[in-house]
Amino acid sequence: PLLRAAATNRAAADALLEVFVDRVAPALSAAVPDHPAERAALVGSQVLGLATARYILGIPALAEMDDATLTEWLRPVFAHY
Repeated sequence: PLLRAAATNRAAADALLEVFVDRVAPALSAAVPDHPAERAALVGSQVLGLATARYILGIPALAEMDDATLTEWLRPVFAHY
């Protein structure tokens, strides 16, 4: 619900950003040696885009994909980031 609301509501967008800045980015930053903020932002954008496409828009190829297959497709992308 927060992701859906963030698209049209500034307070919801700020709340989602706060979760990312306070919790997600520090955890991701601890796992990478260089450019941690940039890498965390790229991972975050990938996850938010995926969540939007899969759960809000319901793009069939993503919505119908099982978790294991999705993981296999995304593993190299996240490894690159």
